Amino acid sequence: MKRDSAPGEYVQFVYYLKPGAGPEYDRCHAEVWPELIEKLGEAGIEDYRIWRHGDVIVGRMRTRNGIAAASAFMAATEVQKAWTASLLHLFDRS
Repeated sequence: MKRDSAPGEYVQFVYYLKPGAGPEYDRCHAEVWPELIEKLGEAGIEDYRIWRHGDVIVGRMRTRNGIAAASAFMAATEVQKAWTASLLHLFDRS
């Protein structure tokens, strides 16, 4: 197995959807907003992958400048705020 030698920090995350929200989550992610993808690149987020298994979301990304810098950049963008708001009703926050 060949290891990825690109620079940066890998980050993994797990989120939980509300029961039955998977199909709507998939529809939303089938067409991620181009402006959001652009901002992810500007934030230094690369190799971003998301998998869904039932109501469990597992993701992985590489950040060029660390997760703290990428998160701060994205949190300050209007497109990230709008994207998050559009999906918030799908997630189990208990």
